Amino acid sequence: MYQFKRILVALDQSDNDKILFQFVSHICSKIEIDKIYFIHVTKSLEWPPEIIDKYPDCLAPLDENIQHMIQEQISTNLAKDLIPDSEILVQDGNPEEVLLKEVNIKEIDLLVMGKKPIDQGTGRTARRMANLAQCSVALVSNSFQKALKTEFAMMVSVDFNESSLNASKTAEMIRSANDAKMLLHHVYSVPSGYHYSGKSFDEFAKIMKKNAQDKMLKLVDKAKLDPDKYKQVYTLDTKNNTAKNIGETAEKEKVHLIVVGSKGRTKPASIFLGSTAEQLVTNTDLNILIIKDKKSNLDLLSYLTDL
Repeated sequence: MYQFKRILVALDQSDNDKILFQFVSHICSKIEIDKIYFIHVTKSLEWPPEIIDKYPDCLAPLDENIQHMIQEQISTNLAKDLIPDSEILVQDGNPEEVLLKEVNIKEIDLLVMGKKPIDQGTGRTARRMANLAQCSVALVSNSFQKALKTEFAMMVSVDFNESSLNASKTAEMIRSANDAKMLLHHVYSVPSGYHYSGKSFDEFAKIMKKNAQDKMLKLVDKAKLDPDKYKQVYTLDTKNNTAKNIGETAEKEKVHLIVVGSKGRTKPASIFLGSTAEQLVTNTDLNILIIKDKKSNLDLLSYLTDL
């Protein structure tokens, strides 16, 4: 189980920042956190020359202006008794490079970022951070507001590997802190050569589901989950689109947060997302928490040479 002791919140001065503060406020009220960093990255911290010429005596340094605005947001959106040790960072440069650097320097456990609706842009920075950051990543969309008005519900996407175990343990930590509704979801499919067994498609589907249920029992036992505190959900994928299946199940079950584990072909490469998690990030408006093993050091050269 991973502890979220040090959190980095990426702000961009957009309307979505308010949602991020609501998310952080919710976390701070439920989980003990040591420090939160609020960061804003801009291309340049210099005022345009024409603005300086027009208001030469009225302009404070741009980074101080931004720090002041963020401090006002913190004071407005976070209760004083919930705010742990915090620090505001304002930097210029490439957002992806700056965020990756700060994640490493500040030894961040969880990076929190906004998630644009898929009809409003590609969300390139969020997608790349989800893929490259060595810490866990929370991508928060406007839909998180619904979670504040009803019983909090989350779903763990399970495929029975080590990353699923890590995701399940972390989800249990969140569930117990929030007294939340928790689902364990597995998408199973029928292999293309099933007919050689002499079984029909439906018969083999039942075999695959039973196999998944047996594996789920082992994962639950290994993760030390209380069977009375969660619901198991199994769905059959007949169109080779696991991500779509996960998204549809989340909508049906009225889930506010999907928890997934990152995985790679090798342990050093486990920082990278699997194809299903990447599709969830790119093609859905769901809130997603991606659990990564911070202790596994990324050796990019080793990963590339292992391909």
